[in-house]
Amino acid sequence: MADLAFAAFDLDGTLVDERGVPLPGTIEGLAQLRDHGLTLLLVTGRSTVLFTALGLPERLLELFGPHLLLDNGNVEYDRAAARATYRRALPREVVPALLAAGFSEMVAESDHRYVATSRRASTWFAMAHRLPRSSIDVDPQLGGRTQVGSVLVLDRVPLPEGLLGGAVEAIPFAGTAAKLVRPAGTCKSAALTALLAERAGEADLKRVIAFGDGRNDRCLLATAAVGVAVADSHADAAARATMRLSGPIGDFLAAFHPDALVRRDRPDVVEDCAH
Repeated sequence: MADLAFAAFDLDGTLVDERGVPLPGTIEGLAQLRDHGLTLLLVTGRSTVLFTALGLPERLLELFGPHLLLDNGNVEYDRAAARATYRRALPREVVPALLAAGFSEMVAESDHRYVATSRRASTWFAMAHRLPRSSIDVDPQLGGRTQVGSVLVLDRVPLPEGLLGGAVEAIPFAGTAAKLVRPAGTCKSAALTALLAERAGEADLKRVIAFGDGRNDRCLLATAAVGVAVADSHADAAARATMRLSGPIGDFLAAFHPDALVRRDRPDVVEDCAH
């Protein structure tokens, strides 16, 4: 396994707890991985707003490369410049189509800010994500924005069949009746593959060890050379990983050595990341 060159990490539940506090031993363990010559990459489901609101300690962030992937890979964040760029955004016609169909309770992630169609929607979203309500704009038409990364539809009625077209998907949101509308095929694995191709000339993830815990990490854990599901991972993530930790990730990182790992030897896995 001496050919491992990159280590990719999910954030919530993998490196930090629900308050954004680094889990015991993670910072020291990440530094040790860098000492082994691995480049560290962060691939999180958090949007730009939710990532910056977390206020992660600089001593954690400085261990990673300058380009972070947010919003499950749809946003590239230049840490040095504090600049977020959409790698993929929704087609412009999506918001007008949702409004024309009568949906009135929505929250859009737009131009790397949140905007809600109503005060009620903004309050619900702010409480769900522990954000100050003042950080969410209110505009019934969600207008005036250049790019929209995703739209959370809170209305309980189903989306009409074919309303959004093939470039967009609508998935259940965190076990609620809400639907998250986002670019079709949103996937951490595909985003990281593209980033490494552009920034490092890598053709695939065959030199990557990946760590995660959520269902949205399953593609990444399946396609990396080594996929590590941390303790208490979602069953779908654990099923697609090379290994599942039984103890703290900090302990694993402290004992890590690339030569001790077993690499999976199988054709590339094509994953359905739609849900």
